[in-house]
This record gives sequence, structure tokens and C-alpha cells, in this order.
Amino acid sequence: QGKVEGLSLTSGDFDGTNDYINAGDTGTFSFGDGSSDSAFSISAWIRPDDVDRFRAVTKSDGSNSEYILGTNSSDKAAIHIYDSDTSNNIGMPSLTSISTNVWTHITGTYNGGGSGGLNIYVNGVNDNGTQATAGSYTAMHNTSGTLDIGRWEDTDSYADGEIQDVRIYDYELSADQVSSLYSGTYNVTPLHWWKLDDSTTSNNVTQANDIGTSAVGL
Repeated sequence: QGKVEGLSLTSGDFDGTNDYINAGDTGTFSFGDGSSDSAFSISAWIRPDDVDRFRAVTKSDGSNSEYILGTNSSDKAAIHIYDSDTSNNIGMPSLTSISTNVWTHITGTYNGGGSGGLNIYVNGVNDNGTQATAGSYTAMHNTSGTLDIGRWEDTDSYADGEIQDVRIYDYELSADQVSSLYSGTYNVTPLHWWKLDDSTTSNNVTQANDIGTSAVGL
């Protein structure tokens, strides 16, 4: 069972219209150079008010994207990675639909292999559906786009609901590690970590503190 105690009282609450956290841009937010990728993992607790295209964690600018973790238009959890623009990407959706008004832990992992190697976990369990592919994917690009929590800038779309405990690891978490992360027993400090435990709500929230091993101050 996941550690959900107190999440409803200590989380970032996003309105689905213009609320988001802009964490800026740094080299350790990117995991591709246009020619090859490296492995990474992203996780978050989410409690959507509207589960359709809930933008939990993204890295993009107005025209180019690197990755996104959240839900898709079919209410499934999903991780997508992009070869510069949105027409060239691969993604992994979950089999399970995400519910509204319920805390759910989602984790996306990638082994850096280029043409596949994506996994999506829901509440600590691998829940892979069928990999989605669009265009031609080689590798992510290290763009100047910012890492946002609650917004996908490339499509100007937002999360409607609550987000907490966002983590980024610079390696592919194993199934056992994701299970431990969900249960609260994986005690390895991530590369980047935003607890979002200050219950803040505002447009372009900047109060979130990164306490990871390569923390970026806001």
C-alpha cells in the first residue's frame, strides 16, 4: 500500500487553466543529445479533478518537447519522449484508467534505448499497454525548454488537480525499486525532488524547493 497519508493536505493544487511550477532549465533535466539517449525515471503522486490530459511533469518550450509524464486523452497514465517536436515520439500508456479525486502514484521509466524501453507503473505495479509511435524517433534533444510541473508548454495545456512528491532519477528504476518507491521504502535520494508539501496554489508557483542531489534553487 502506498504512502498517501496527508497528501490531500500537503500538495500543489493546480486549476487546469494557468497554474504551474516552472523549475527552469538545467543540463541535468535532459537525457538526450539528439543522437542518443540516457536512462531516466520520473514519478509523481497525482489526484486529478479532471483526468483528461493531466500534465504532471514535462520538459518543453513553445515548439519543442523532450518528455511528459501524466495522463492521455483516454484517461490512461502515460510517459512520452520526443525527438524535438511532437510529430516524432514514442510513448507508453497504461492499461488502467486513472480515477478522479483519488491519489494515484505514477512512474515512467526509460532505459535509453532509443526505439523502446519505456515502462509505465501505476501504484507501484507495471501497467504497460501498447507502445505508441509517431513519426521517426532517434533521440531527445537537449532543448532550452523548461521543466514544468502542471503544464505542457508545447501545447499550452495544464493539470487540473493536485500533484505531490515529484522525483527524477538519472537511471531506469527496476520494478522492485518502483514498488518500493510507491510503498515509501525506497530511500535513495533522486537527482531532482520536489515534495510540493507547502499546499501552495498560484499562477507560475515558484515556492517549490528542489532537494535532490543535483538540486536547482528557485
